[in-house]
Amino acid sequence: MLIWAGTDVDMRDFKNYWKAGKENYEPVYFNYSWINNPYYMAYEQTQSLSRNKFFGVGSADYQISKSFSATLRQSAEVSGTTNEMKYPYGYIGANAIKGNYELTDANVSEYNTDAFIKYASTLGKFGINAFVGGSINFKQNMLHNSKTQGLQVPKIYNLSNSIGSVLSTNSLTQYARNSLFASADLSYDDAYFLSLTERVDVSSALPETNNQYSYPSVSGSVILSKLLGMPTSSFLKVRGSWAMVRADLAPYQYSSYYNPSIIYDGNNSVTYSPVLGNERLRPQKTTGYELGTNASFFGGKLTVDLTAYRYVDSESIYDQNASLASGFTRYKINGNRFNRFGFEAILGTNLKISDQVELTSTINWSLNRNKLAEIYGGADNLGGIKVGDRMDLYMTNNSMQKAPDGQLIIGANGLPVKDTELKTLGHIGPDWTASWFNNFRLFKQFNVSFLLEGRVGGIDQANLNQQLWYSGAHPDAVGPDREAYTRGEPYVAKGVNLVNGQYVPNTYKTTYKDFSEQYWYRMNGESNVFDLTFLKLREVSIGYDLPKSLLDKFKLNIKGASFSVVGSNLFIASAFPLSDPDIGNGGTNGNILQFPSSRNVGFNLNVKF
Repeated sequence: MLIWAGTDVDMRDFKNYWKAGKENYEPVYFNYSWINNPYYMAYEQTQSLSRNKFFGVGSADYQISKSFSATLRQSAEVSGTTNEMKYPYGYIGANAIKGNYELTDANVSEYNTDAFIKYASTLGKFGINAFVGGSINFKQNMLHNSKTQGLQVPKIYNLSNSIGSVLSTNSLTQYARNSLFASADLSYDDAYFLSLTERVDVSSALPETNNQYSYPSVSGSVILSKLLGMPTSSFLKVRGSWAMVRADLAPYQYSSYYNPSIIYDGNNSVTYSPVLGNERLRPQKTTGYELGTNASFFGGKLTVDLTAYRYVDSESIYDQNASLASGFTRYKINGNRFNRFGFEAILGTNLKISDQVELTSTINWSLNRNKLAEIYGGADNLGGIKVGDRMDLYMTNNSMQKAPDGQLIIGANGLPVKDTELKTLGHIGPDWTASWFNNFRLFKQFNVSFLLEGRVGGIDQANLNQQLWYSGAHPDAVGPDREAYTRGEPYVAKGVNLVNGQYVPNTYKTTYKDFSEQYWYRMNGESNVFDLTFLKLREVSIGYDLPKSLLDKFKLNIKGASFSVVGSNLFIASAFPLSDPDIGNGGTNGNILQFPSSRNVGFNLNVKF
């Protein structure tokens, strides 16, 4: 409605959504090509969901001795879901011009069995907490989907009402993982701490030759404030950790198999997977470390938390492009290596400004990068990204050619000329992000707080902006050039023509509509890219604690009560057009469009008895 409905379209005119004399067969709307009447969708194209769910946990503990204990635990989660989709006659999309009915049943279950023995003991200044154990994890998903090929009689939503044969598919997916694990936490003098873990998994989702993998970890910390004899009002700790993590696939992904395909003249068919499996796949691996420190000074009035981390993702499982002569489009491999690293800093303060005013404030700053370290087979790039480059590069080969002075080059048809060269315009991810939280405690009864959040850097497509230009509904599309277009007058775009090797002012003509579509829609790889930097007032809260003397008058044994007004998304400063860059920004990240972010104001009442 926002994009394709003109300002002259009043949606209230379509509340009665059936054509007179053709009720239940033909809906009424201003567009019959690709948009459905919203009232018709709300009341006729309905979906129902029915779900039954069971979750249970049982455990048994046995104290073997003062230091040893054993635990056996069993959990089960079982759910059954039935989903109905009803498409009325005249529905655009879902192959439902003569209606449709789809029924999906899904039964999902997961069972976990854990058994372990724990040991805890102290010997002088030494302390130890350890355990060894194993677990069995089993998951099963049974799916059955059936749908009609149109409805013989409108509004009779039953599989037996199908015009043609009922299309039905079913699948059974099972996954099992057996694990052994051990852990030991050691301490000395409440100042030195060391933690060691090891886990070995056997997964059914990997080939039998490579289905066993382990992931160990080591972490430690030292309380420097105790060793350095710092006053008790101060605290200083340094910490570090190293870990190696392995990961498997979704079930059945390492093999190639047949899939049901089209039904023609009553005959079924199958197609072979276009992705060639790999019986020698190994589990993915991530190895990394973290270093950090926690500090508190002046009795907690100033706190600092610093963290630096680095992870190496190697043996990544991904689909490599294959020669079409092989009969496959891609094949699975272990390859490519990525380096992820970042920093996070948290600075806090807790001040008592006066007997009536207290302030708690926290600033959080973070930076994260993901770079390509190695390419499978020694290739020189991965989708245009070279070794050492960030993985969030924004690249496009769908922009417009420009003269050396930056002016658009206009072709003989009066439209910008396409530039097919792969350009790198920047990065999608932020340079850094930050937040600032403040809470004021006033007169021992009022609380006033606010949270500011933002990011600096990053670019992406503004998809809503693109679609509004394409449909002509963009606010900036209204002006003298559009008025001239409605009178049938030509449009001469600002730019240059390349004539005999020389750039001259453009004289070629087109229409304003064609130019806008070319600039904002067809060749928008650069023209529709905007900065994702923003500053947002995420939340403001004003609260009041009711006096105890007032609560005692109710004689209801109320221990405390408070009332607050909370507002969220109250303000944003951003150059990103028509959308909130904080959620679902453009198309490069996989988002097509987004609803405007909502500004909310609510009330909280908290009573303690």
